[in-house]
Amino acid sequence: MVRASGKHRCLVAVVCAAAANGCSGDANGAKDAAPAATVPTRFTAEKQPATVPANIVTDDAAAKEKAGSPQRALLDWWQAVQFRDVRTARSLTSDAAVRRVGYTRFRKMVLGVGDGLPGLQIVNSRERGGATVVRSFLVFVGARGAPSTLAPRSFEMRGRRGSWRLGSIEYLSQSYGARNSDGEASSKTTSKPKRRATTTTP
Repeated sequence: MVRASGKHRCLVAVVCAAAANGCSGDANGAKDAAPAATVPTRFTAEKQPATVPANIVTDDAAAKEKAGSPQRALLDWWQAVQFRDVRTARSLTSDAAVRRVGYTRFRKMVLGVGDGLPGLQIVNSRERGGATVVRSFLVFVGARGAPSTLAPRSFEMRGRRGSWRLGSIEYLSQSYGARNSDGEASSKTTSKPKRRATTTTP
């Protein structure tokens, strides 16, 4: 009969203890499990790199501008439209601008354009009378999903410190018209003209 030496008995004991701990399913074993994934509470391109289109204004992009500034208000308005958040977009639009088109049409334009708005890159701002003109680049995305074209555009922000609103929704109106012009044109060409009733006299 072969007897294990003291050194071998210690080695066997260590191996058995390790196997027991690895196979146990109690609360102690659960401590080694990977933590559950958490849902990000802020919308950032870094946290969702595979799903955020290049034209979408993220929280991180907006946070680069000072809170309460006309530049920040414009970016917040832009993001609200891209997310079709009518209430927030309305709160960041001047009353005069909404009255020009009516709330019903304003709501229709926000819902119709949505994420069709290009990206927005702030350049600088200039004060003009009681308003601030924010100069920016519209960032258009190419077929591969990367920025391809920059177009300069200025937006007038009205209000005062901490309470700025977009003074004109001309660009939103133009974008809505461009997105719907093709559909309206095709419906006109495909609709059949109504036949006029004819009467015959004996």
